Amino acid sequence: MKKDSLVAVTKDTLSLAKEKEQLLEAVKPENVKDGIAEQVNAFSNLIENTIARLLNAIPSIIAAVLALIIGLFVIQTILRIIKNRFEKRNVDVSLRGFFNVHHQICFVCFIDFIGSRKSWF
Repeated sequence: MKKDSLVAVTKDTLSLAKEKEQLLEAVKPENVKDGIAEQVNAFSNLIENTIARLLNAIPSIIAAVLALIIGLFVIQTILRIIKNRFEKRNVDVSLRGFFNVHHQICFVCFIDFIGSRKSWF
């Protein structure tokens, strides 16, 4: 029994020595410099890809902002017309507030009307 445990301890010691050598090799200055250079290159590539994606997305962002501005203008115009009609016909005040609060629904309907892609989530 003692002989088997001595062999196991010797094997463990040898494997620990190999791990120690690998760690010491990894922290040598020339290896650390290579690792840092690789990390800097990877980070610079990530930044370049991000900037390229942002530049490619600019037309979509501009179109979305224009759709938002036009949609809000159309909604405000529709709500103003509805408000004036309600006032002329003496519609209950609670119904007037209902249409003023739910202008987001009008915006979604406008976006759907012009045929833009949208997601409910």
